[in-house]
Amino acid sequence: MVVLPYLTIEGNIHMGSTQEPLEDTQEPLLFEDYFNSPEAPGVEIEVMHKGKVVRLRVKKSLTLDEMQQATDAGVAIALDKEGNPTITKMNQGAYSKAIVLAGVRSWPFTNPDGSPVPFTKANVNIMDGVLAEKIATAILGNRAVQQQAIVPFAEKLKEDS
Repeated sequence: MVVLPYLTIEGNIHMGSTQEPLEDTQEPLLFEDYFNSPEAPGVEIEVMHKGKVVRLRVKKSLTLDEMQQATDAGVAIALDKEGNPTITKMNQGAYSKAIVLAGVRSWPFTNPDGSPVPFTKANVNIMDGVLAEKIATAILGNRAVQQQAIVPFAEKLKEDS
């Protein structure tokens, strides 16, 4: 069993370069179910905000690179003179904004004249912060996933204070 602060993997982990299928697989594992394609339409989600349902189309999941970019946007670590890691920045807003930018395919917002509000970094920057957090949480799947991304850094800060 492999246990990380945010993940537990039970069973055998196959580490090798073989392309042989595992014998206990009972149904096909389709590429589209486990990988992200830029052409994939995504899935529709609903977020309640200010008494209204906000429907968005988002990627079904983020890639490892997208999640790492979000973490890099929210947390910076430097090494001190002894080579120990030191957190130099923690910014939950930057993390959530990066998740929204990576995950949203389309949104429903319109201007007073009825024209669509373009999905741009500039518009995400001025979005209601609570709504952005709700969208980021929905993209990640649940609040626990989002909180786990910060837990190791928060625990390190407690130890240092």
